[in-house]
Amino acid sequence: MAVIFAALAARGTAMAAGNGETASIAMQARVPLLVEEAHERAAASWRRLQAVPADLARVSGSWSAAWQSGDGLRAVIYGVILLLIGGGVEWLYWCYAGCARLAIAEAAMAGSDDAALAPRCAADLSSRRALLEACGCTLFAISTIAASSAFTWPAGVQEAVVGFTFLVATTRLTGIAVRVILAPDCPRLRLLPLNDAAARQVRRIAIGLAALVAGGSSLRSLCDESFRAPALGFAVSLVAALVICGFALDAIWLWSSSGFKTPGDRRRVF
Repeated sequence: MAVIFAALAARGTAMAAGNGETASIAMQARVPLLVEEAHERAAASWRRLQAVPADLARVSGSWSAAWQSGDGLRAVIYGVILLLIGGGVEWLYWCYAGCARLAIAEAAMAGSDDAALAPRCAADLSSRRALLEACGCTLFAISTIAASSAFTWPAGVQEAVVGFTFLVATTRLTGIAVRVILAPDCPRLRLLPLNDAAARQVRRIAIGLAALVAGGSSLRSLCDESFRAPALGFAVSLVAALVICGFALDAIWLWSSSGFKTPGDRRRVF
């Protein structure tokens, strides 16, 4: 019996060694393929970047011709009209909802300036204010996009307006979410253990990232579809990605700094 177990163990060891050797050989064979694929992608990216000046010259020429013919000015005027429609709808909303936002601000400031609000009260006030502001932002976006879809506009106007509206709405909604959690301008409503400087820095990072993602994607879509300049769109995406990496490094540095270390001021939302 011992001989049988020894034989089985030796066989298992041999099979494991064979599998390990096979995996090593497969990995060694895959490395050149990965290197070649990375080289091909880098070469394709470089070819796209080399085509950027031609795309930029073509877009500049088309815009110059549009301005000379008057189409460019009309496109800008139509775009401003659409944004004014969205802003007007939101202004009407705040004519009725402004009193509620003022009441929330007064409730947040009630009491001693040094006394922190109870976590549940802070979360409730922040959530109600965020809901009001999110509704206003949503009305702006919906009314602007609906107005742009209801009429026929010059080529590229609707796409540009929709992209700009998406950028504004995304940035504002991100700011609203950050304000609920961090309350950079009102420490009494802050739900996380951050000092004022760190809260403001996190707000800048979050809003910057949202603006880069939304603006980069919108501009890339505009370059690819309306301007017919894919190389320029690729360059826009590349620049946005590099700046996003910079924001990410800034966030990592902030996380490792003392901005998040505020002993004795830790809150619990629930």
